Amino acid sequence: MASTSFAFKQFTIEQDQCAMKVTTDACLFGAWVCHEMAPHKNEPLQILDIGAGTGLLSLMLAQQFNHSTFTGVELDIKAAEQAQVNCAQSPWSNCINIVEGDILTFAFPSAYDLIISNPPFYENDLKATSLKKNLAFHDNGIKLGQLLIRINELLKPGGLFFLLLPPKREADLLHWCEFNELSIQASCHLRSTAKKSISRVFYRGCKSSNLSSTITNQTELIVQGNNKGYSEEAYHLLADYYLAL
Repeated sequence: MASTSFAFKQFTIEQDQCAMKVTTDACLFGAWVCHEMAPHKNEPLQILDIGAGTGLLSLMLAQQFNHSTFTGVELDIKAAEQAQVNCAQSPWSNCINIVEGDILTFAFPSAYDLIISNPPFYENDLKATSLKKNLAFHDNGIKLGQLLIRINELLKPGGLFFLLLPPKREADLLHWCEFNELSIQASCHLRSTAKKSISRVFYRGCKSSNLSSTITNQTELIVQGNNKGYSEEAYHLLADYYLAL
């Protein structure tokens, strides 16, 4: 998925100006968010996409939520400009606003019903030589703790948030949630194959006074099936988006 553009069923992502390209992990995450939101009768009216990148997650959710308004915040100016173009050329140009800015200092007009983020996560790993890749793949721009503080500040009471993280960050995530009136309700462990270790984890959390330090709803998603195509679960999640499915 490293080409300069990626065509989905209802929108196209141009990505030549973005360090973070479209990945299967990110697509599955966006689809999983929509799947997790399906039981909720009311669509979230205000959605915030932190670290919008190409605009992928906002576009995936906009395809499913007809009455939602999206704000995507992206620190890298080139990525923000490209996300603006991607969203402007989509069927949902009137409901997605992409802005270039720092999530730590940006002045938001209101709180949000739903916050999504595929944040940088290689905080302590070897830094990339490219500044763009450093910002995209490492916690140079914002630490996980800072992100959770901002989510607490920007999320409405009872609101939901979704994060994509590597498994090694779970202890940090639970630690920061405990101090920010946030609780992780569910997680989904992602494996490329049944024999591979967990590569990523999808999290669903909420802002609530009824806090829990344990994740009671844990599931697993294996990407590749027995025939080397997508597993039944992955196929079901991606079918609304991928042209080939």
